[in-house]
Amino acid sequence: MKKAPNANPQVIAGIGLPVDRSKLLLWFRLGALAYFIYFYFTVKVQTVEVFLAVGLLAFLSLLPSYLWCAGKVHGLPIVPVFALGMFPTYILPIQTDSKVLAGYEPGLQFKALLLASALVAILTLIWQQFCNDPRSTVPRLRMIDLGKSTWLLVTFMLLGLLFQILGEFFWRYGGGAFSLLRGYTGNGAILALFVFSFELGQGKLGPALRWLLFGVVAMQIVVDAASFILAGTLLKLGVIGAGYTLGSQKIPWKSGIAAVLILAVLHAGKADMRQKYWIEGVQGVSDLKLRDYPGIMVEWVEKGLETLKTGKTAESLDEQASAAERNAMVTVFLKVLAITPAKKPFLQGETYESIPSLLIPRILYKEKSVAHIANWILAYYYDFLTLEQLGRTSVGFDLMIESYANYGIFGVIGLAILLGLFYGWIGRVSIGVPLLSFRFLLAVVVLSGTLGSNNTDRKSTRLNSSHEW
Repeated sequence: MKKAPNANPQVIAGIGLPVDRSKLLLWFRLGALAYFIYFYFTVKVQTVEVFLAVGLLAFLSLLPSYLWCAGKVHGLPIVPVFALGMFPTYILPIQTDSKVLAGYEPGLQFKALLLASALVAILTLIWQQFCNDPRSTVPRLRMIDLGKSTWLLVTFMLLGLLFQILGEFFWRYGGGAFSLLRGYTGNGAILALFVFSFELGQGKLGPALRWLLFGVVAMQIVVDAASFILAGTLLKLGVIGAGYTLGSQKIPWKSGIAAVLILAVLHAGKADMRQKYWIEGVQGVSDLKLRDYPGIMVEWVEKGLETLKTGKTAESLDEQASAAERNAMVTVFLKVLAITPAKKPFLQGETYESIPSLLIPRILYKEKSVAHIANWILAYYYDFLTLEQLGRTSVGFDLMIESYANYGIFGVIGLAILLGLFYGWIGRVSIGVPLLSFRFLLAVVVLSGTLGSNNTDRKSTRLNSSHEW
C-alpha cells in the first residue's frame, strides 16, 4: 500500500474525477419531468390529502438526486440511491391505487406517506450539511497500489465466487466460520469488481485480467440464477457499470442497453421457472445442481421470450398480487400502523437487543442470535408468519418499519438522524479522494449495501443465512 499526495479538489472534486455536472443535471431534469408527466396521467389516489402527501414524498425523494447532480452536494450518491428506493416500495403503489392497498383507509396511507417524507427530509438535510464542501478533509490517505495488490484483489474475487458456489449448491445452511468467510470474501469480491472495472474503463486492464473479470462475472451471474432471483445480478452489474463509467468518464450505452434487454427477458420468465423448480414451501431454493444450469439458462430465456410474446405466466392472479404485495413495502407498513399501538404495544427496542451480539463472530460467541432474529420477531408479532413458517419464508421489514414498530414516530425521527449522520460521514470522507483510496472503497461498499437494500426482489430468510456471522 502507498500514500497518496494531497488531493486537488479542482481535479478530483466531488467523486474523485472531473464530472460534467451540466449533463448530469440535464438527465435528472428529463427524468424528473418524465416522472411527473407519468404521475399526472396515472395518479388514482382517493383523497386530496393522499394526493398531496404522495406528491410531497416524490418531491423529497428526488431532491437528493437534484442536489447531487447540481453539484450542491458531493461524494458518492448514497442518499440519492436510498431516497429513490421510495418509488417502488412506497410511492408508486399508493400513486396508482394498487390492489394490494385494498382495505387500508386513506387516512392510514396519508400517515405512512408523511412518516416516509419526514424520514427522507431529515436524512437529506443532515447529509447535505456534511457533504456540501467539495474539498477533501485529509492531507494524506491510504491507497491501493495495483502493482502490489492485484494478486489480493484476484484472490478476493475468486474466493468470493468459490464461497458463493459452495453456499448455493453444497452448503446452503452453513453457519459459523463458513458464513463469516462468505461474508468477508463477498465484500472483497465487490471491491475487486469495482477496482478492475475502473481500470477497464481507463484502458489499463491487461488482457488476462480482462478475461478473468468477464469469466468470474459470468459465473457469478449463473450462480445467482440458482434461486431465480435477480437481486445479486443487478447489484454486481451496478457496481461494474459504476466502476467502468467513473474510469472512462463515459456511460457504456450499448452494453447497458444489452444488459437491460437480457434482464427484461429473465425477469419475464422468472415466475414460470420459480413455480417449476422451487422446492414447495421454501422460497429461493431448488434441487438443481451446478451442472444443470447451462440448460436451465436456455430454458429461462425461452420462458421469458414466450411470456413477453403472450403476456401470460404460470402465476395466477392471486400469486401475482401476492408478489406485488411483497415488493410494495408500504403494505407491510400500513398493517403495522393499523395495529400499533391501537391493538399491540410498541416493542420498545426488542428487535434491537441482538445487535451488539451480531457484531461478534459466532466462532467467538457460540450463543449469539441468528442474523434475522429481528425480522422473525416482527413477522411473528404482527401475524405475518406462524412459528412453523419462520426460517422457511420471509416478510420484508425495512428500517423505517422496524423503527416505528419499536418506538413509533420518535423511532422514525431517530432513525432519520442516525442514517443522516452515518451516510453524511461516509460521504464526507469520500469527497475529493482518489477512487482507489480506502476511503472511497469504503463508500463503495456502503453504496452497494444501499443498492441491495432497495432491491425488492429478495431471497427468503434462511436459517443460518450466509449473512450471519
